[in-house]
Order: sequence, then C-alpha cells, then structure tokens
Amino acid sequence: KAHLHLGKVLLQQRQLGEAREAVQRGMATLQEAGQNAACAPLQELLQAIMQQSGGGGGGGGSGSVCSGGESSGAGTGTAAALREQGNALYKAGQYAEALRLYSQAVGAEPRNGALHGNRAACWMMLGKYERAVADCSEGLRHEAGSELGKLRGRQATALTRLGKLDRAADVLQQGALRGGEHAEALGAQLRSVKGLQASLAVGRQALEEGAFGKAKRCALEVAGGGVSEDPEVWLLLARAHLSLGEHVEAAREAQKAIALDADTLDAYTLRADALVGMGLAEKAMRLLRDGLQRDPDNEAAAAALRRLKRKAAGHARVREELQEAFRLRRFEAAAALCAEGLRLDSDDKRLAAGFYADRAKAYQLLARSRARGETRREREDAAAAKLGG
Repeated sequence: KAHLHLGKVLLQQRQLGEAREAVQRGMATLQEAGQNAACAPLQELLQAIMQQSGGGGGGGGSGSVCSGGESSGAGTGTAAALREQGNALYKAGQYAEALRLYSQAVGAEPRNGALHGNRAACWMMLGKYERAVADCSEGLRHEAGSELGKLRGRQATALTRLGKLDRAADVLQQGALRGGEHAEALGAQLRSVKGLQASLAVGRQALEEGAFGKAKRCALEVAGGGVSEDPEVWLLLARAHLSLGEHVEAAREAQKAIALDADTLDAYTLRADALVGMGLAEKAMRLLRDGLQRDPDNEAAAAALRRLKRKAAGHARVREELQEAFRLRRFEAAAALCAEGLRLDSDDKRLAAGFYADRAKAYQLLARSRARGETRREREDAAAAKLGG
C-alpha cells in the first residue's frame, strides 16, 4: 500500500521516473513474497505511468522518464536494462541481488516469459524450488506459442528436486514433443527422470520385502539423482538404515526429513528409534514430545513415547535394585537383575552394554567368593554386619 500511495503521489507530481521505480519496487516485493495476485493495483498504476511517459509530458524531477521523450516501449527498455544488470549479478553469484533486479524487470514487463525464467534460476540457486516452479509456470503461460525448452528443463529440475517426478516427466514430455533446439536435451532429462521413478518404486518394494540393502541403494540413487527436497525419500533411506542396524545414519536421514517438513511425524518416531539404538533414550523422548506438540493426536508418536517411558521406568527400577544387590553382595541376584534389564530393551546399545558389564562383574565377584570357600549365607551376613557396623 505504501508503494501504491507513493506511486500515485509521484504521478500526480509528474515525477514519472520516481513513480515508476516506486511501483516496480512494490511489485518486486510482492512477487518475491509469492503474492502475485496482490500486484494488480500496482500493475494498473504502472501502465498509467507508462502511458503518460509515452505522451511526452513535461514537469517532473530528474528521474522523469518523459523528459527524454520516451516511447510507449519504455517498459521493455527498462526490463532489458534490469535483466542485463541481473545477469551480471547472477554470474557473480550474487543471487539475492539478482533476484531483486529480475523481480523489477518482471514488474516492468510481466508478460515476458524469459524474465520469469531468469528469476526462476535465482530461486533455484537460493533453494526455493516451489517459487522456481511457479515462475516457470508463469513464464510458459505467457510464452505458450514459443518453444522455451530451457525454461521447461528448469521447471522439471525444480520439480525433480521436490520429488514431483510425475509432473516433471509431463513437463519434459511436452517440451520434447514440441521439437526445437532443446528437444534432445529435454528427452535426455526425461529418461533420467523416468529412471528415478523406477528406482524409487523398486526401493519401496524392496523395503516391504525386507531387502533392506537393496532399498538403501535405490534410495541413495534417487537422492543422488537430484531428489533432495522430498522428505519421503529421506524417510525411505532412514528406514533402510534402521532395518540394517545403522542407527547413526538412520537418525541423520530422518533429521533431514524433519528439516524439510517439520510436521512429518513419521520422521520423529523413526529418528527416536534410531536414537534409542544409539543409547540416547532421553533425547528420543524429548524428540517425540516435540513432535506431539505439532500433532497431539498422532497415535504412533504417542505410543512410542509411552513405550519409552515404561522402559525408562523399568530400567530405573532395575538399576536401583542392582545397586542394592551389589551393596549386599547378593551376586546371584545381581546377575539375574542384569538379565532382566537386557530383556527390557536389547535395542538400546548403551544400556545393554552397561548391563553386560555389570553381569560380568557379578559373575567375577561370585567366582572370587566361592574360591575363598564362602557360602551365600556367610557372604551376605558379612555384608550386612559391615553395613550395620
């Protein structure tokens, strides 16, 4: 609204250059925020400014576009200049600045599909693939009669990153059928996407059949082939790692899925299982609580948390009783408690290691006691007397 108001004031004052820049900045801000629909009032004002510029009126400040008698093609000339500046920044790796200039160029000439393609390239370099897809769609809509194979390839790449392989294949198929200089490249890209689709299907089937190594290889192929922003691919890989007992890797890949979509509760439960396997049960419970704050009705996460709480309570009880058994030199009871602790949760490697070590200690102390000829009663009475003294 501020840009719109400023543009109107400057237009009334015949400061057409400043008015145009204010409106273009407003349109760029809205477009970068993905609010293209809100650009209509600014676009109408920009057209009014361009019409007055073409009329050759006078007045205005130093930035007035009519002072030089500019024609009705002022918008095209402005867009071309902005695009050139944006290209230079893009080549220099200054993608955010290039994005700003491309957005201004789109504001000046919104029906130029190539400009939307330039901005889509920036969105991709900034990791904003949904925005890139939207800009490519807009560009293709305005250039329906042109080939624009490069733009189709860019859109398909963004869709592939997002894991939208069916849609990427459709875009590429349409482009290849149109022919032209990019047809061969689009066809090659299409074959690559179809290969990713096949690998993903094979990987999912392999996981269901228990072929976890094969599932892992397929998931890695898909991720390595460009599907980097689809949480389902990282979940597939995490499940394969977990099934193979690779807890660190499973936790890492599940975290990638959470980073991509914090509401994917399956990733929380899967990562929690991996953390338990790493001996980090407390961390796993904290993670599940975080997930349940996002979706309190998720039964899988709630059940996993209840299960971990029960195990934690059981371990605490066994640990307390085990400490007492060692204190009273009841080594047979200590060994039995260690076995009970292992039955509670053999997947928690850290806790399991502790119980194995304590059981070995109990057996060693028991063997020494027997070597000295002590009976169980004598040993326990001596311990009680020492504690009582």
